Amino acid sequence: MLRVFVFVLCAWASGHVAASPTFSICTVSSAPYSVHLSAVRVQNWLQVYACPDLTFDLVNITAGDRDRTCLAVGSAAASLLKFTYPEFPAGKDVVESFALGSLPSGGYALTGDPKDTSKFQRGTLYAALDFAERLGIRFLDSSVTVSSKSCPWTKARAEPLFANFPASYAFTPSLEYRQVLGFDFRMHPAFAEALRNNDASIEVGEMQGAGGVVYANPPGFVHTSYALLSDTKAGDVPPPELFASHNEWFWPRRSNDPNGTVYGQLCWSNASLVEFVKDRVLRFLEAQPDATVISVSQNDNFNYCNSTEEQAIYEKEGALIGPLLNAVNEIADAVAEKFPGRRVAVDTLAYQWTRPTPTSSLRPRPNVIVRLCSIECNFGAPLSDPSNSKFLSDITNWGKKSNRTWIWNYVTDFRAYSMPWPDYYTLGPNTRFYLDHGVRGIFQEAAYQSYGADLAALKNYLMSKLLFDPQNANEAAIIQEFLTLYYGQEAAPYFDKYMHLWADSVYDRSFYLGESVSESSAYLTPELLLESALLMEKAAETNTQNDPALGKRLRLAKLPTLYVVLLRWGEVRAFALRNKVTWPYPGCSSLKTCFDDFSSIYRENNMTLLSEGGNNLAWLASQLNLTSSFLR
Repeated sequence: MLRVFVFVLCAWASGHVAASPTFSICTVSSAPYSVHLSAVRVQNWLQVYACPDLTFDLVNITAGDRDRTCLAVGSAAASLLKFTYPEFPAGKDVVESFALGSLPSGGYALTGDPKDTSKFQRGTLYAALDFAERLGIRFLDSSVTVSSKSCPWTKARAEPLFANFPASYAFTPSLEYRQVLGFDFRMHPAFAEALRNNDASIEVGEMQGAGGVVYANPPGFVHTSYALLSDTKAGDVPPPELFASHNEWFWPRRSNDPNGTVYGQLCWSNASLVEFVKDRVLRFLEAQPDATVISVSQNDNFNYCNSTEEQAIYEKEGALIGPLLNAVNEIADAVAEKFPGRRVAVDTLAYQWTRPTPTSSLRPRPNVIVRLCSIECNFGAPLSDPSNSKFLSDITNWGKKSNRTWIWNYVTDFRAYSMPWPDYYTLGPNTRFYLDHGVRGIFQEAAYQSYGADLAALKNYLMSKLLFDPQNANEAAIIQEFLTLYYGQEAAPYFDKYMHLWADSVYDRSFYLGESVSESSAYLTPELLLESALLMEKAAETNTQNDPALGKRLRLAKLPTLYVVLLRWGEVRAFALRNKVTWPYPGCSSLKTCFDDFSSIYRENNMTLLSEGGNNLAWLASQLNLTSSFLR
């Protein structure tokens, strides 16, 4: 857990009073809880990371303090101290906007858009985070926060405290929805918040849903067809009572599925089904006033409805999504009528068989989100590459139809999380590609079930930076800074070579890097596996100070290469002997001892799985024909 977030509530509750205050952080007592929490976080970031030799006190100001020199947090304090707000972009959601700037008194303001009257005041938190990063504070993973710069102030300095900060700055994120589903973020929502993810897992103190994008649950996040019908937890079979009483809603029908045990789809051309779902959606939203999105989406299979009525709509609309999109539009109209002043949208998928766009005039309503999925793409090449031409066609066509396209993207190998999977250099171009095609939200599905995926900490950090400010993010600089701060200056060049080695291998072989490729893939040659292993061993040797935390991070980085070497042990060992290549693992020359090393790293990092399908350490031992005694 980030140190700053661990004790932040205690510090505020105890009413921290500095023994000899140096600088003041100002709020007004009537500001929302979240603004006070942001002020406490600023205090701790300054005190713990940026300027530990100075003292910062928290002050509630009143009208008599209009000329006070302090760091004002929140729009109420900023306005009281006569802050002149920069102009925010027109037509953007005010809850995502923030500003920084100088105060007439010589102080400085960190604030959201004053038009934001929501209880979460997320813009003020973003202003505080922007300020922290300008101070050099970096939130690298849930347990590693560092300061990359020296404190800009001393007690003896006479010049204005904030002379090196922008006199006036405003920012509104381009994307309304930003989520990286990495395991570290799932386990530590406060860390996800620090990197400006804004999904439903984010909390402000004890307030749920502070991320801004909150899915109604029930029915849930995705693949909600059955969940929309049942009050009990939906599974992969139709709700039994409705399957019996309204068999025409389901596919396959009873004639092909007598017991209702097949995971199928709904027949969205059926008017009574749509009325039933519409009523359920309205009741779900009424019971969940903080929900901003409700999913009405297909199940995760190819058993789409093939009734006569459905086929007629497929032909009329020119796409298999036709019946579903018609139904979603009707439901969205009912939502808009029922909740006219509420920020809420209906979300559906353009996924696999529903990915192609209707050729008819059918288009989604303004309050409908079409979430386009890139599951079939080549992630080792930019989406603009000819290998991704089908997806380019789909996203271009949806951009012409929808004003609210969101993306479900894939950023790991789901067959083998712990394997070199080099999409490192396509993440930046692809994020901007999405933006260029009118996308307004991006979900990055990473290794969400376990630690130990290939360079997961770097990728979580990089993706979050790209989602928040894709136009100005310099991914090369972000990568270099992260490698230096996270792994150490001496180790960083080895990681740079590692990343280029695997990315170049994919490029040189024109390998199609799908979301589930195997450890025998052509880019994972024995020669490169040995070279990769040697790079990671050399990186580990740079920990000359025997820093335990750094050592743990460096050992974890060895895992992806070792995973493949273990599964291809005979081949890689034979290649090394035949070509007189020095074995890169000095501590393990046998399959047993190398597996023991892998197991040690696996356990040290609390890993649970090696794949989305459930492969774990016991599975790996069985693949290597090792007995269970090696797992002790």
